[in-house]
Amino acid sequence: MDQAAGRIGEDVGELLGGEIVAVARPDDLDARTAALRGAWLAGWALGSTTMGLQHKLAHVLAGKYQLPHAGVHSALLPHVAAFNAAAVPVPFARAARAMGLGGPDEVGAAMFELATQLRAPTSLAELGLDDDAIPGVAKIIGASPVPNPRDYTEEQLVVLLEQAYLGTKPQRLMAPFDKLRAQERERN
Repeated sequence: MDQAAGRIGEDVGELLGGEIVAVARPDDLDARTAALRGAWLAGWALGSTTMGLQHKLAHVLAGKYQLPHAGVHSALLPHVAAFNAAAVPVPFARAARAMGLGGPDEVGAAMFELATQLRAPTSLAELGLDDDAIPGVAKIIGASPVPNPRDYTEEQLVVLLEQAYLGTKPQRLMAPFDKLRAQERERN
C-alpha cells in the first residue's frame, strides 16, 4: 500500500464515528457529511492500491454463488483484516489508533463489532452460502493466488471462511511459524 493510501485509510478510520452517529441520528448533517467523506476516501484508497485476498474471496463468493457483493465484503472484511494484521502492523496500528483501539490485532474484531452495530451482514450463511461450498472456494483461491500481505494456505482459507460463514467474531489464524514463536514465548 502506498503512503497516500495509508494516510487516507487512517482518515477513513477517524470518520467511522460519523457513520455510527449518522445511523443512530439520521438528522445529524455533520455526521452524515463525515460518513459520506469517509465513504469517498475509502473508495479513493481502494482505487490507488492493488486488490488482494479480500477482493478475490468476495468475487468468487458473489460470482459463483450469486451472493450480494457488498454483503459478502461486509461479512469477510473483519476476518481478512484479522488474518492480515500481523503481516502489516504499521497500517493496522494506524487503523487501531484511529479507531481508539489498543493495537493492530484488535482491528478485525472491532470491524466485526462495527458491522454488527450498523446491522451490516456478518455471516455468509445468512447471505445464502451453503457450508459445503467452503472447501471449493478455498481450493479456487488456493489455485490462483493473489497478492496479499500474508501468505495463506487452503486450510487457513477454510478456517477464515468458516468463521465468516458462522458470523463469529474473527480469531487470529496463526501460521505454523507463528504457533512455534508463541509457544517459545510461553516457555520463556
